[in-house]
Amino acid sequence: MKDKVLYAIIVLLTILLVGQSQIATRFFQADPVEAKDRAAKPVPADTRKPVAVMEVNKGPLVRQVIAHGYVSATRTAAITAQVAARIQRLLIEEGDWVEQGDVAVELDDELLRIARHQAQEALDQALAQYAHLAFFARDRGNRAQVLSRLGVDSTNANDVAAFRLIFSKSRKELAADQTGLDEARLRLKRAELELEHAILRAPFAGYVAEVAADRSDFVNKGDVVARIVSLDRLHLEMEVLETQLRHIRLGAKAEIALAALPEKVVRGRVVAVNPTIDAERRTCRVRIEIDNPDRAVRPGMFADVRVEAARYPDRLLVPREALLSRNDRKIVFVYEGGRAKWRYVETGEETDAQVEVRAGLAASDTLITAGHFNLAHNAQVIVVNEAF
Repeated sequence: MKDKVLYAIIVLLTILLVGQSQIATRFFQADPVEAKDRAAKPVPADTRKPVAVMEVNKGPLVRQVIAHGYVSATRTAAITAQVAARIQRLLIEEGDWVEQGDVAVELDDELLRIARHQAQEALDQALAQYAHLAFFARDRGNRAQVLSRLGVDSTNANDVAAFRLIFSKSRKELAADQTGLDEARLRLKRAELELEHAILRAPFAGYVAEVAADRSDFVNKGDVVARIVSLDRLHLEMEVLETQLRHIRLGAKAEIALAALPEKVVRGRVVAVNPTIDAERRTCRVRIEIDNPDRAVRPGMFADVRVEAARYPDRLLVPREALLSRNDRKIVFVYEGGRAKWRYVETGEETDAQVEVRAGLAASDTLITAGHFNLAHNAQVIVVNEAF
């Protein structure tokens, strides 16, 4: 019995082994192409280092002084009341655009008209009296005799001065003095001016920056009713360190970047340099004038300013990040025939972004600007971007 069981197990194992062998044989013989593709092939690794390059060219190197500041208006004006009266009409609001001469405020002018009428009547009366004395009244004797009878003393300076004053004037002038004609004319002129001042106008074209009064308010002479600001031309004041002041000159160009207008580049020029230095901050105030034809820039805006301090034309320039230091000497990598080759260079003037190369590099050389920090001389490289 045991022999039969053992024999059966051997037969079963034999059948299984034969079946697996046939399956494996059919697998490899059924599709030899597929089997070949499944074989592992070694792929050689690309050891070339990726780099970015650019062509070296000549151009101007511009040294700049960098500072910050705030924009301010060059022309502002307060519309003030010249007479005391109640506001009858307020024709402006903050943000309104006004042309020069536009009516901003109308004051109640009823009392002013009455004052003008009274002044006119006073002048008419003075003219009537003047006509009577100048043309119709007769002299009552010689003026010298009259003065003598009045006791004019020729040795008294006051008497002599009065005597000369009277005799230096004509009959008409004396009549005008007696009637107060000139004073009446002045009172009328003043009344007419005050009536004109009941209309408050914009002194120049600009925006209404502030309205300091409400409708029906009573204003006194000198009260500010509104403020007008012109945006056509603006100023920017910045603080420059005293160590950089020697680089600033009148008329120098300035590039202005505004936080409120990130996509707009505004240009200006230096128009004033304060002659004094702030003793605590060691800075000097520099004023820049900005042309603002589209009126996009507004007073109060914060700005980053770059002022052209010096310009060096026709210089061989490379980006600052392209320079490396080896053995306390400056080097750059150039791209030649698929390899990176280093060159020692001599540099000159510098800015934050560019460096002048005076020796070791030539125009039209292909300079490696990125991916070069760990390169060795004559290393194989591949250009991943070209900036020619």
